[in-house]
Amino acid sequence: MKSYFSIALILSLFIVALITNGCEEEEVIGYNCINSSCVSSENAQFVSIEDCLLACTNNGGGNNTTTWNCLNYSCVESTQNIGLYTSLADCQTACTSGNGGSGSGSGSGSGSGSGNVSSYNCNNGNCVDPGDGSGAYTNLSSCLSNCGNVSDCDDNYTINNSTPLELGEGPSEIINFGDVWGNGTTNFEIRLFTSSISGDADGPSYEGTGNLVLLELHSNGTPEGTYSFYPYDFIPFSAPINSCTPKYFINQNMYMYSMDMAFPSDAISFSYLTITEDGDDEYTIDFEFNTSNGIFNGCYSGELDYWNAYGGSGSGSGSGLTNGSEPYRKTKNPNLY
Repeated sequence: MKSYFSIALILSLFIVALITNGCEEEEVIGYNCINSSCVSSENAQFVSIEDCLLACTNNGGGNNTTTWNCLNYSCVESTQNIGLYTSLADCQTACTSGNGGSGSGSGSGSGSGSGNVSSYNCNNGNCVDPGDGSGAYTNLSSCLSNCGNVSDCDDNYTINNSTPLELGEGPSEIINFGDVWGNGTTNFEIRLFTSSISGDADGPSYEGTGNLVLLELHSNGTPEGTYSFYPYDFIPFSAPINSCTPKYFINQNMYMYSMDMAFPSDAISFSYLTITEDGDDEYTIDFEFNTSNGIFNGCYSGELDYWNAYGGSGSGSGSGLTNGSEPYRKTKNPNLY
């Protein structure tokens, strides 16, 4: 009788064990990167063997090599050294091209990117992506190369690397002509005179003999941005947005300019023009353009006196701000900016 009871007890325990094992939740098996090999594990960093192999290949097998992932257009160091990129340069290249997705899951970086266009602005010496594609620079490297030079702006320019000519001591102005050509662009004109010139755009009333750097901007509504070259066109109906026509005077009697008896010469091409808004009517203007008199290269960082115009006969063809009986007015700290 005792033996039968023992047998029945053993059978009961066996049945309970089978039922218990059948109800246990199955452990999720994944993979860890150990010594450049993917090893299955219950407490795994990677769900799929593909993600594990990708990370293993990129970070040298989970060693102490620093790695990065591209997150929201910025390169972030992986705290677990499982980033998609083994060098910061590779990460920045992918991030700025829009191909470096932030990845998903455990951070293997296998995502394909958000699809937004990356761009950058230089703010206080730092390159910042506004997140909407409106930045002045289309890639991080261009921003970094120009952003680092902002503090070195000497408020002057040279012609063929000759003696620097000071900017900021003479009139420094920006004139808003609005959509004067009716093509959807907001047209600004920046006038930077050398120190021997006095007066302003009201009238105008320029006097003295000296130089002028004049930038005709066909903008998207704000003068800030990076511009492409647009050759001189007396009526630039087809000027694309964010294009510029540079003009200049050398050793010119500006009274003649004020009287519309002298007109600035046109640039042939330019290497770059970048305008950054620094706040409080101050701008940083970095430029280099080619002319029949040589290469103009310079930078101005400071205040621009703002003038609001009401149409007129077009910017650059003359100096005056007149439009019938409607006066022009000078506005400090305009809301437009």
